Amino acid sequence: MNSFTIAISISFLIVFTGQCTQSTLWGKEGELWGVNQPLKDFSFAGYRQSEVPIPNIAPSVNILDFGGRGDGKTDDTQALLKAIAACPAGGKVFLPAGDYLITDLIEINKSLVIAGAGMERTKLILPKYLVDLHPRPGATTTGIPTPLWSWSGGFIEFNKAKEVGIEDLTFQFPETPYPGHFKEHGSNGVNFENCQDGWARRLRFVNADSGIFVSNSQHITVREIEFAAYDGRSSLNQEGIIGHHAVDFMHGSSLCLGEEISFTNKFFHELGIEHGANANVYSHCAGLDIVLDHHQPNVHGNLWTDIDVGKGIHIWINNSRGSTMDEVYWNIRSAKDIPYPPFNLKNIVVGITGPGLEIRGTNAPWAEVIAPADLKPPNLFRAQLEKRIGIANAEAVLRN
Repeated sequence: MNSFTIAISISFLIVFTGQCTQSTLWGKEGELWGVNQPLKDFSFAGYRQSEVPIPNIAPSVNILDFGGRGDGKTDDTQALLKAIAACPAGGKVFLPAGDYLITDLIEINKSLVIAGAGMERTKLILPKYLVDLHPRPGATTTGIPTPLWSWSGGFIEFNKAKEVGIEDLTFQFPETPYPGHFKEHGSNGVNFENCQDGWARRLRFVNADSGIFVSNSQHITVREIEFAAYDGRSSLNQEGIIGHHAVDFMHGSSLCLGEEISFTNKFFHELGIEHGANANVYSHCAGLDIVLDHHQPNVHGNLWTDIDVGKGIHIWINNSRGSTMDEVYWNIRSAKDIPYPPFNLKNIVVGITGPGLEIRGTNAPWAEVIAPADLKPPNLFRAQLEKRIGIANAEAVLRN
């Protein structure tokens, strides 16, 4: 018997939920927390390490001054491109209340913010498909032909830039049935590619194939995001699925934060981590039947905290290859009991719905069976941030 087996055999016991409220990794106010022993510090995820609020920048240019109409009928694509070209670095392109018809991909290569007047007031109407506008043929890992838009890209693409953001508007895609897995047309929202210190906040995506991709980027905050669809969107799919990827941190992205993301419909993959994306955080999210998606191997060291996965049927659906390794799951709620990830994957699991085995040692794997409703603190990311920068400063960061 090796030392690892001995450690497990002497440290675990069966414990049912509801017997304690505080993790011995944390204590009451973090007094038991020793960084990387085995719980590391996730509080550096997000825009500028979550040390300062996302800035509220005054508008620099207005799309209406460049021919934009916002009437839902006039093509406003060129007006938006002209406004972006005229916007100074570090400025904001403002779209007042209205419906702006956008018929092509918008690529942004400099520091600026695209902002509407609010999700209920400013809409980007996107009647065309990226697969038709810019064909990008590809194939799945098993050789199935499919457009690359199926799992990448968006109508708004930030590329090789710092201090970029998009906020306060709705992406409205056509009311057509979801075409199916790997058959997506490219009704995609936002893509951050090779970016640093950026954000997408207060956005709604309606009828999207995919919402937000973050690729090869660091310190991106995705916050207050809503997903919805018209009633007939899932008519061709018996499972009620209306899209492919909702939010996905991928291709080496790190220290990105997804917070307050909500779903009224089902995606194949709601919250995604893949292709070497590490040290990211998903916090305070809720949906009908959320997948905590580990799409490819070489994914580890991410935090999932304060998440209501809904039915809990598909929570581990994409983890058959063992890519959910060295992760932290803290306060994961479900309508049904959730099976614990296998101990050999060396995760830290504290407070998920259902009974299980407890195991504690000096390193992962670590499991504490605490009822999520009783667990304190309920959100590990926020607790760590408060401990690092102070409660008042953390509240200012999380409020904005």
